Amino acid sequence: NELSIKSSEYSIPGDFDTLYERLGGEESNAHTSVEETVYEIDLPKNRLEQWAMIESNRFSNPVFRLFQSELEAVYEEKNISMDDKNSLLYEAVNKQLFKKHPYGSQTTLGTVEHLKNPSLKIMYDFYRKHYVPNNMGIFLSGDIDIVQAKKIITKYFSSWKNKNIPEFKAPKEDQIKGVEKVKVNYKGEESVLLAFRTAPFKSIDRPALTIIDMLLDSGQQGLIKLNLVNPQKLRGGGSYPTFYNDYGAQSLYAVLKKGQTHQQAENLLLQQIEKIKRGQFEQELVKGIILDFEKSKKASLESNFARVGIMRDAFIKYVPVEEPLNFTDHLKKVNKKEIIRVANKYFGKSYIAGYRYDKEQVLPKITKPEIEKIKLSQGLVSKFAKKVESLNPPPVNPKWLDYNQAFKVKSYAPGVLLYYVKNPLNDLFNFSITYEYGDKHYKNLCYIMDELNFSGTGKIKPEEIKNNLYKIGMSSNYSCSDYSFSFNLSGLDANFEKGLELGEKVLWNAKLNENHLKDKIKNIISNREDAKKDQETLSDALNAYIRYDKESSFLKRSTNSELEKLTVKSYTDMLNKIKLQNFKIYYTGQLSLEKVEE
Repeated sequence: NELSIKSSEYSIPGDFDTLYERLGGEESNAHTSVEETVYEIDLPKNRLEQWAMIESNRFSNPVFRLFQSELEAVYEEKNISMDDKNSLLYEAVNKQLFKKHPYGSQTTLGTVEHLKNPSLKIMYDFYRKHYVPNNMGIFLSGDIDIVQAKKIITKYFSSWKNKNIPEFKAPKEDQIKGVEKVKVNYKGEESVLLAFRTAPFKSIDRPALTIIDMLLDSGQQGLIKLNLVNPQKLRGGGSYPTFYNDYGAQSLYAVLKKGQTHQQAENLLLQQIEKIKRGQFEQELVKGIILDFEKSKKASLESNFARVGIMRDAFIKYVPVEEPLNFTDHLKKVNKKEIIRVANKYFGKSYIAGYRYDKEQVLPKITKPEIEKIKLSQGLVSKFAKKVESLNPPPVNPKWLDYNQAFKVKSYAPGVLLYYVKNPLNDLFNFSITYEYGDKHYKNLCYIMDELNFSGTGKIKPEEIKNNLYKIGMSSNYSCSDYSFSFNLSGLDANFEKGLELGEKVLWNAKLNENHLKDKIKNIISNREDAKKDQETLSDALNAYIRYDKESSFLKRSTNSELEKLTVKSYTDMLNKIKLQNFKIYYTGQLSLEKVEE
């Protein structure tokens, strides 16, 4: 404390952040995970050299003068993580899954006991061992000249010296024996999290394991969504894979319905795995999964953030960047026989089952040490910041939007417009028809029209519609708000017309299921009961009340008894009202305006 107070006389709080703000920087952030620590920033393209000046200096000559105040921020991060229902269950399951490896034995934020014993000396020792150039990657994406960028990086970073990096030897985990259960308490919704130990990133089984995960859950699709969530057998559910360098895992989760036991929810999840192990899925569905993966990869390449993420992941996994870029090719080589083999290899009777109960949790207390407040000097600018800003590059010429070139608008009737934008990057499209009519015009419209997402047309079953769209690389949904209702479609341009035809069949000829609506209402009411115990929801409700008083959306929404009286019979009247409204059509893709109109 004494040293922190003395060193604070030389510190300028916020100097780093405000410098980046003056340079036009956004999203200045850092995060730590089990295998990486990442620092990131978005900047205008003319600030590349100033970025290099700042970062090379920051990492080669750091002085941690505000260690004490930063420690208090970490205290608060730890408090938040311990009071997060999902983190609570995830960490308990992971600790059981990896009993020896830091993946499970040590969380990123550490334990309460760790935070009670901070050491600036140990932090410096860690920094000197690991923050060395041969343990680091620099990733740039954007409107840059690569030759010039290399020259700038060489100029500012080449003085760094390599050092020996401490070797990490991964502890060998014992086999999981049978079902190992862990339990946590948290007021509110009850849930199950199952975790199977699988294979690390470089395993030859990773492509098949990736397809298995997407067979279980891939956004709107997957066995868990189609067989459990959409029919309201669970309030929520899904799956996700983890491929670390040393180990891998496959996790499945479920949110329980009212009156449902944890064992019942666990059994429902296991049944979906068994379907894959027995080969109860179509090869055509696998093709759809790969098409969806390819579509997502194309979409991700549209952003600097995602491109940097792809390069960074390749670096952390010790593979060339071409590996993640070409991963779709590996998926295409996986056949049904291989999927069944891998499923039976990894998804046996040994796994971790985490149960979260609707009970009061006992939180450990972090008592912050009695420390004297630090007096900070405000409004100062460092000599280094002035030096960085003295480098005054030519300004970026703004690209003004040309209303005659950037997009086109066509009117078909008063208030009925088509907005068209050409996608210059790839063959993906986004399309929507939006009606200026919503919940404020017809009470409970959104509850009923949401049923379109789970409906067939009489001739076509709901799951067939989802599968048919998925097989051609499409995703669709019907969304509603206070003042609008929309039909939304996205996918590959080549299949736009097929997707539109199928989506419109549902829009105008849906056969809504009364039982599905009733089950959904029961789950909504259960969610409301749990929300009263959830601090984040209570905070949102209080905030809405402060801003809107009796007009708060929490107070204006339909009561439970009103919801229980809803029936799909009102769909016909709602649909007729929607047909009378003005609407707007939005399309971005590579089809011509004339083709879209047609």
